[in-house]
Amino acid sequence: MPRMIDSFGDTYHCTVDSSPAGCIIHLRNEKMRDEWTCEVTFQNIDSLWSGSGPAMLCHAPFTAVGVLQDLIHGTSYCGTMYGSVTLTNKFSPYYMELQLKCQLQEVILEWKFPMVPKDVSALERRAASKALGSQEAVKLST
Repeated sequence: MPRMIDSFGDTYHCTVDSSPAGCIIHLRNEKMRDEWTCEVTFQNIDSLWSGSGPAMLCHAPFTAVGVLQDLIHGTSYCGTMYGSVTLTNKFSPYYMELQLKCQLQEVILEWKFPMVPKDVSALERRAASKALGSQEAVKLST
């Protein structure tokens, strides 16, 4: 299973489910078991493009996700590919970005996938228990 580490040091498993309509990227926190997702489709792939260079492949969700899978699995079917995948917490405890940067021959490609939690209530309960000092205080306050 491919692992990624966010800016707080939490480790996540990364998997990708594909269908003819698009792909869903899944991140699962190993310690807390939170699951984060991003759906990548033909309709939204252009909004995920963040590169400043030519947008030759920005309309192709399967290209972006294929490159992502190659990088997280440490394989490359294209011998001239170089890239990186980073996971950063942004703006809120309920939002992360999976940033994909790569170079295919002379073309530099960049995407930012917004990762959102599947179950926000689990994050809220954990934040409340941390603030209140215990799980029992959280139960009493709800």
